[in-house]
Amino acid sequence: MLRALGHPVSFVGLLVGFLAAILAATAGQHACARMLGVRTAPREPSAAGWIDPYGAVAAILGGPGWGIVDTPTNRSKARRCIVLLAGPAIALVIGVAALAGYAYRAGGRQFLYGADLGQVVHGLQGPAGQVLLVCIGLEAVTVGLLMLIPLPPLTGWHVLSLFVRPTTSWQRTRMYLEERNIGVLILLVLTVLPLGGDLPILVQILDWIVGRILRAVAGG
Repeated sequence: MLRALGHPVSFVGLLVGFLAAILAATAGQHACARMLGVRTAPREPSAAGWIDPYGAVAAILGGPGWGIVDTPTNRSKARRCIVLLAGPAIALVIGVAALAGYAYRAGGRQFLYGADLGQVVHGLQGPAGQVLLVCIGLEAVTVGLLMLIPLPPLTGWHVLSLFVRPTTSWQRTRMYLEERNIGVLILLVLTVLPLGGDLPILVQILDWIVGRILRAVAGG
């Protein structure tokens, strides 16, 4: 986000997209848990209670970030998996909805063919309303995809943990990645440091995936 400071509308759009994706994803996860009778840890309905501090650093320095994921308990693995995946799904829906809103507001979808997160994090030029929607959409979609990566403390890791056999090697892996925060360190390196390009490696990968989503939203 810091790279977009020279373009206030882009910066605001990225910030709103990040907060909206995290808050809506967590709220949706808790709502889904209540519907399915799955227990999760209660949290205050505020950004301070749901945003991981390391995830906030990643968002500020690299673009996408992550929030705190509450591990569901006391029900079947299938229900817990549904609850976990509800968060990323809602973030993706918000992002696609914002991009579709841009297409409707702009009266066309041509920009979506060439838009990417690398372009957005450096700031966009254009009508404020359209730039805002594109930045919100791209940020929310990228956050939703990032949540699915199987590294702690992301949602993808918790989903993976549901179905992996608790062998000795797995317990050792969990200890290193979770308790010693190696997973967080790996995520910060991959989302913040521009290794081998202008954007961090993980952001480049997510950017490639987002490009395919944009083509689908743009109708081709």
